[in-house]
Amino acid sequence: MFKPTNKTINALTSGLDGQVKNHDEYMDLIKNLYFLCRESIGQRLDGNTPQSFRDINDLRTLNQHDIDHGKTGKVAKKRIHLAAVFKRYSGSTSPESVDPGKFLVVQGNLYAALEADLRALLKGGFSV
Repeated sequence: MFKPTNKTINALTSGLDGQVKNHDEYMDLIKNLYFLCRESIGQRLDGNTPQSFRDINDLRTLNQHDIDHGKTGKVAKKRIHLAAVFKRYSGSTSPESVDPGKFLVVQGNLYAALEADLRALLKGGFSV
């Protein structure tokens, strides 16, 4: 399921095994999870991308993209959606508002969601 590339190998070997202790490490974690859970799968899941994989994409968007362009209503809707995704894993609406000591909880919640979705894929017959 995961296409090995330089970025995915780097994510697996250096970016997922430590404990996230601050905002910068959280941003690195999301970047690495993005390469693994979004870029490396390509079209292999054919419209059946697990929620946690989609959430990783949204969390990366929240971290790395300027979402304040476009029509005011769409920007507001996008901000609300991205805040809700982050809140699902953290209890807060933005990474900047999280106490650094709680990023480990965010990491654990992300990993739990990813594990549940991977197990569901396996149970559904998808081969990793």
